[in-house]
Amino acid sequence: FFDNMKAKTIEIRWHWKDLSEPVLSIDHHPSSCRIATAGSDNAVKVWEYTDSDDGFYNFHFLSCLCRETQPVNAVRFLPRGDMLLSGHDGGLVILWRKAKDHKPPVSGFDTFHEDQKHNQETWTCERVMRGHTEDVYSLSVSPDMKFGVSGSIDANVIVWELATGKQFQKLDDHAHYVQGLAWDPLNVYFASQSSDRNINFYLDTQKKMQIANAKPQGKKRDGRFELDASVSRDEEESGGPRYFRDETASTFFRRLNWSPDGLFLVGVCGQYKEDPTKDDMVNCAHVFLRGTWDHSYLCLPIPDDDSPEPVVGVRWSPVFYKVRGHPVSSPWGLEHYRMVFVLFTMSTVFIYDTSCAQPVATISNLHLATITDATWSPEGYTLLIASKDGYVSVVTFDENELGQAWDMGVDREDLPPGLQEVKQARSEIDDDADDEYRRIVKDGLPSPPREPKDERQEVKEERKVKTVDFDTTPMVEDEQEPPVSAASVQMEVDAPAAVPPPVAQLEGLFDEE
Repeated sequence: FFDNMKAKTIEIRWHWKDLSEPVLSIDHHPSSCRIATAGSDNAVKVWEYTDSDDGFYNFHFLSCLCRETQPVNAVRFLPRGDMLLSGHDGGLVILWRKAKDHKPPVSGFDTFHEDQKHNQETWTCERVMRGHTEDVYSLSVSPDMKFGVSGSIDANVIVWELATGKQFQKLDDHAHYVQGLAWDPLNVYFASQSSDRNINFYLDTQKKMQIANAKPQGKKRDGRFELDASVSRDEEESGGPRYFRDETASTFFRRLNWSPDGLFLVGVCGQYKEDPTKDDMVNCAHVFLRGTWDHSYLCLPIPDDDSPEPVVGVRWSPVFYKVRGHPVSSPWGLEHYRMVFVLFTMSTVFIYDTSCAQPVATISNLHLATITDATWSPEGYTLLIASKDGYVSVVTFDENELGQAWDMGVDREDLPPGLQEVKQARSEIDDDADDEYRRIVKDGLPSPPREPKDERQEVKEERKVKTVDFDTTPMVEDEQEPPVSAASVQMEVDAPAAVPPPVAQLEGLFDEE
């Protein structure tokens, strides 16, 4: 089933001082073959990749973005792709923008990093945003690009207005490090996860489309974003353990993530008791269904024999995939499409498909140090993984393994009511993003025209992973000391009992003000 899947560690100098430095974050460009990495060498770097003879890719350095002498813990592209947001030690958040024309830096005058003299394109510092008093661990950007949000070990979440670079709202509901942030793709919520064992869901109270009967539970404040729910689980009231592990879990990040349809939020660093009569906890991720934040909808356990470590992060593929043959019963309850995502611990990557409850593949032995982040290509067939060992790994799939893409954006009259509303919400977000883009860019640099849909589809088809070049020979050559590019794959095919489709939960959730 996964015979053509390949994994390889790209051993180049991603982030470098005197020695290879940790790669702390990675993000894929929303529409092209580019990635951005952030590292302990105090820089964000932009890379481009092209096809290579071995069926993988050649990576080419494009630009080094550096303005400070502090490590960069998080980097995210804005939806347009020509701007980046970076979070730094010391509390800074920086908005970068790709310049129209490349101007080589003047050595000793406008360089902060040795690699900047090799820049092939210019990224300018558009905004430097100060508000945190400690290191910034996490970032996320609203789909309409109006806001960015940052989380820090000062226990605060700050919402930034990107057009001005000003602090829009500070949220102090967490009691410990804020290690993960994720903005709802439907642009109604954003979520934060902290080592205080809570996930907080914040509601945008001024959106035209709001969750019906929303009752904010947090402290009253004069601001646009209200705490809608804080998910933790009280041990005395529930009779069960807390959903999430405390600060003793050795995780630098807690990278939670939304599904591309906005239906599910997966929280990481979870725990549960497999046997109520014993004290032993099993590491897991908890899935929350949109609008029902008071309890975990699904628990995704990590077997101790596969990885005894907590789940560090999750990343959903941005693509919807066609259902294979007849719909298969699963606890996800999706009938019209499938989605794919990865959970990663410090050493292992688990690939999930919403057509079943168990991981469909397990990838291990890729890196010699902790995995820090992961990201998907826009066509949904390439996964990139970053690690503290200073390297990035690439995992490639084909359509036979993950399935063919399914487009919810086309004019479909047969969509169920819930998905019709999702489609409408995404369309309005795209329109808002067009307007906001013009506010952020400088005068004289108009926003680029949006590509016609048929052209975007042609580009998407050209970037698909070629299956004919895949090497299916074993990757582990030395069992005693596996190389960093070694990968092991295990299959799980168990399918659970059926439950009512959760997509029905979306119907009627959006009300016009």
